[in-house]
Amino acid sequence: MSQPLPFKSALACRNAVIERLLDEIGQQQRLLDAIREALPEHLRPRVCHARWDSDSARLLIHADAAVWATQLRFYSEMIKARLQSTFGIAAIRQVQVRILVGPSLSLFTSPPTPRPSPLAVPEENADAALDRALQRLNSCIATRSRRRAEL
Repeated sequence: MSQPLPFKSALACRNAVIERLLDEIGQQQRLLDAIREALPEHLRPRVCHARWDSDSARLLIHADAAVWATQLRFYSEMIKARLQSTFGIAAIRQVQVRILVGPSLSLFTSPPTPRPSPLAVPEENADAALDRALQRLNSCIATRSRRRAEL
């Protein structure tokens, strides 16, 4: 029985399907770069992916967190203007910003920076620190529950 080809070797054998997919990936990357250039510096790394659907005239932008998605929505007109000047896309009917959740998010963003433990405080403040930690934990649980309910 023959051994399967490594993925890199399979890509070396170009055919129409692979060429079309590589072309689409290139177009999406150019679109993502143009969107990032239209944004302020602090928002650029928060845009994970972008896709243009010419049939529905809809631009779909994925952000890595809700707080960044909210800010990106305020820049939708700037993004439209940039894409119109760069790509000549004149009929952007709708700009949608969604939150990218799940394991695929780790492909686009850097890991979170470690924070010091909330309980690493003097003993006289331990109860207050524990209360704050429990409040944060409850907040995280509530947020995740809301997200799961939306799915």
